[in-house]
Amino acid sequence: MPDRRIVGSAGARIPRASVQAQPPPPQETRGGGRGVRIVPVLAGVLVVAALALAAAVFLLARGDQAAQSGDPGAPAEGAVVAVEPVSVNLADGHYLRVGFSMQMTAEAGDGVDTARAQDTVIALYSGRKAEDLADGDQREQLRGELVRQLSEAYGGDVMEVYFTDFVTQ
Repeated sequence: MPDRRIVGSAGARIPRASVQAQPPPPQETRGGGRGVRIVPVLAGVLVVAALALAAAVFLLARGDQAAQSGDPGAPAEGAVVAVEPVSVNLADGHYLRVGFSMQMTAEAGDGVDTARAQDTVIALYSGRKAEDLADGDQREQLRGELVRQLSEAYGGDVMEVYFTDFVTQ
């Protein structure tokens, strides 16, 4: 047999016997790489949990600041006073039955007389058209006007009005 030689990288011939076998590169075995795949998943879960926790802390702190700072001129909420439903004559022979509650300020105290509130509702809604009261935008405008008039009638102690009954016929 002829002497075979292998050419090296520099072009020199190297005898076959002197070439050493290189070990094959290590191969990943099944199941051996699982730990490598779990780490990114766990890291992702931890990042999402940390972001959720940070958002919750931020929102809670923001809510506490809003409650503490608030509007210094805004009065504190007091009792909610229910007003007995009242029937009001509308235009064209229709009528409105309206019941509501008033959110009072803390300074208003207890024992609020609701007769002024009923009188204010009768004066504001009497003679209105039933179609006007069916329109949500107009109803909200009238609610705002009712809050303004009630606040004026009660010396600024009415903060909001909540309708509990509002039926037209």
